[in-house]
Order: sequence, then C-alpha cells, then structure tokens
Amino acid sequence: MNPQVVDPTFKIGRLQKAREFAETAAVLFDDATRNSDHGDVYVTMAIHSGIASSDVICATKLGEYSAADSHAAAVALLKKADSTAASLLSKLLNMKTKSAYGHRAVNGSEVRTAESAHKKLLALAEQV
Repeated sequence: MNPQVVDPTFKIGRLQKAREFAETAAVLFDDATRNSDHGDVYVTMAIHSGIASSDVICATKLGEYSAADSHAAAVALLKKADSTAASLLSKLLNMKTKSAYGHRAVNGSEVRTAESAHKKLLALAEQV
C-alpha cells in the first residue's frame, strides 16, 4: 500500500491544498455546469481537493497516508479511517481519467457529483 508516516506540518499543508483546490474549482462551477468548456478543469480540481482532504483524514485518524501509485490502495487505506470518505474518494477517482486525460468532456451531472464528493471530503477533513 506504500503508507507514509506524517510529520507535524503534513496535515496543515494538505488541508491548505484541499482548500486551494476547492476555491479554484468554485470559480469554475457555474460555467462548468452550463457547458463543457470548464467541466474537465472543475472536476480535476475537485479530485485534487478530494485527494488532499483524504490525506488529512488518513493522517489524522491513522497517522499515515497513501503515496501509492494505485488509486485502489489509497481508497483501501482511507476505508480504514472512514468508509464514507472512501466511497466519496472512489467516486472522484473514477472520473479522473475522463476529466484529466480523456478526449470527451465530463457532463453537468459529473460536475455536480464531483462538487458534492469533494465538498463532503473537505468538510470531513476540516472536522478531524
């Protein structure tokens, strides 16, 4: 799984990153739901926010986070900390290939799914 032990500044730094990605995504949200011009960028920012939030949750609850290349490993580690968070991260990661690497744009429904998932993960990270 390649878990990494956290140093004292890790949680603060990753939570800040999660917020920065969320703030950037928020700027694009209205346009992303109306057309596909910014949908992929919005979803990609939401995914990065969700990953950073998940790192905070794992670091706080488990004392480690996943640095594995495998998304499945990251979800599995997060599931040990919070099964709801793991489900949310899985939803986001399932959109990563399409939004970041694919030739077809995400649709409005996928934008709204990403919005809900990353905001819930950020709220969980801020609570722990």
